[in-house]
Amino acid sequence: MSWRHLLHVVGAVLGAIGVSMFAPAAVSAVYSEWSQLPGLLGAAVLTTIVGYLLWRVFDRPGELSTREGFAAVGLAWIAIAIAGALPYLFTGAIGSFTDAVFESAAGVTTTGASIIPDPGILPHGILFWRSLTQWIGGMGIIVLS
Repeated sequence: MSWRHLLHVVGAVLGAIGVSMFAPAAVSAVYSEWSQLPGLLGAAVLTTIVGYLLWRVFDRPGELSTREGFAAVGLAWIAIAIAGALPYLFTGAIGSFTDAVFESAAGVTTTGASIIPDPGILPHGILFWRSLTQWIGGMGIIVLS
């Protein structure tokens, strides 16, 4: 199993997630939630850059073996959960790293669990990010089926 190939795939996935993080920033701008923009844009830029660097630096796999494919999916899901926590942390919507990763992981695994008692109190951009992680997780489940 080649870690270089796995990190290349994880980089591509993180790059896509990073680009998708710009959508909640746009939602915050539409709703004039200016205090949320630096955190959302920071998370988007950081995730996109890390994903791009992983994608560019590590070897492009010709064809992944079944074992590498399973490992890539598992690593990508973990990476998405961690990167998905950044908007919560950078905006201050969730103060704890553990809680933010839990919220993000619950979204991308479509479990429906949440640490937020009343999601309606969240800023629109964060609420959109929360919904988007659940949609991305649903698409991931469909693709794996």
